[in-house]
Amino acid sequence: MEKKVETILKGLALMAILFLPFNDFPYFSGLFHEMSVELSFYPLLIALPLFIFLSLFKKSLVFPKNISFFLFSAFILWVLLSTGINLPEFYALTFKGRYGLEKAVFQTMIFFFGFSVSILYYNLIFNYKILSKEDVFKSIAFSAVLILFYSFFEIFAVLKYWINPIYEFVGNYLHRYPEYPQRLRLFAGEASWLGIMLTFMYPFIYSTAFFEKKIFKINPFLFNFIFLFIVVLSYSRAVYITFAASIIGTSCLALYLGEGEIKKRAVKALVFFVFCLLLINSFAPSFEFSAGGKMKNPVFQVFRSPVAGGDDKIYGESNNDRTATQKTGLNMGLDNMFFGVGLGAYGFYFAKYLPPEFAGGSVIKKYLDPADKLWPHENGLYARIFAETGIPGLIIWFFFVISGLLLFLRVLKKKKFSFYSDEYFFAFSIFIAFCSVNIIGIVSGTLRHFQYWIVYGIFWGLLDFYQKEYSQTVKKNGI
Repeated sequence: MEKKVETILKGLALMAILFLPFNDFPYFSGLFHEMSVELSFYPLLIALPLFIFLSLFKKSLVFPKNISFFLFSAFILWVLLSTGINLPEFYALTFKGRYGLEKAVFQTMIFFFGFSVSILYYNLIFNYKILSKEDVFKSIAFSAVLILFYSFFEIFAVLKYWINPIYEFVGNYLHRYPEYPQRLRLFAGEASWLGIMLTFMYPFIYSTAFFEKKIFKINPFLFNFIFLFIVVLSYSRAVYITFAASIIGTSCLALYLGEGEIKKRAVKALVFFVFCLLLINSFAPSFEFSAGGKMKNPVFQVFRSPVAGGDDKIYGESNNDRTATQKTGLNMGLDNMFFGVGLGAYGFYFAKYLPPEFAGGSVIKKYLDPADKLWPHENGLYARIFAETGIPGLIIWFFFVISGLLLFLRVLKKKKFSFYSDEYFFAFSIFIAFCSVNIIGIVSGTLRHFQYWIVYGIFWGLLDFYQKEYSQTVKKNGI
């Protein structure tokens, strides 16, 4: 019985990683609301009860024991306290048919579901040894190959060379909104959400360029070239930023920690990346956007668009929306600096704290219209944390991230890895993935993305494992 449960758990946990790129699943929204769009949610929904059963049977559930985890736990306690303090206001909140208490309860459930996923992966890999690091990498590799396979069909369709049945099937059955012309989004809800997909996956893919590691015997430089082509054709600043963060972070870490041949390979990979980027940018097709305006040399034109509002025909409305929601969150936090407005309350207070100069945007008008179903959402996690949990919540989150990065970097420096080993490849990639997933917070304000929770669980596990190993070495050698 125990072995069967372990086998099923392993399959579900790997399936959740495989499904991470699918974040626009169009079914069960009435039942699971915000979580329904994440395809990874469904195997995890089955896995967690089995994990609880297995933990009770084994009587050996373990929690991380490092400062980063303790700070994250402190953040959870602060979120609960903040929400509790604001509870009387939640009873009175109502907007667009939603109620404050309902929203607070559901957002708390999302938070604890995600946290449980972190504990699940921590135990499956480092306590029960059901999952191996190689299993995780293979699941990421399968997911990457699936993306590359489908990308060819979407590229042909977007360039209007061949509106093929596979593209139409994915649009009709795996997306909420089938029509999405002119930009690549693959299995994501929109082009910018491709950046969320890349945060966990791409550090592993890019690292293959200078580690002795291949994905299904495919040349790592060819693999990276195709991914780069996909990224450029997304025409999304969010994708470009998260992609660049992975490239720069991975290259810098390799140059900082690597020796001899690894440093040469890291430089070679970076030069190759820049050359391919310029090449693809030069020959990328020019698209006429539905809002008007033409996109040429996408990598450079994307970052020349105005920061806010302005008359930019391609990105003007997106700029207005993102800047408005960020400034609204800032205003909300400044007016509720200690406890914030409570988890899930951002949308209810949106109209009160919205700067007037942004009220004319078409998307903002939908947020404000009580008859429109579009809910006011924060386009940045950090502004949302400030708005809903106050300065203490933001500070605790900041120290949770920084402490984890500093501790892990110390581990990477002090541990005597064989640089070409699978162990170092995995630790190296997870470190960059931890950096990358926290960059999601620049472009998305929700914590429903399982890239966060899976990476956190594995990151804490590696941190505990190497810290324990280092302490035993010190004790053994009498240092």
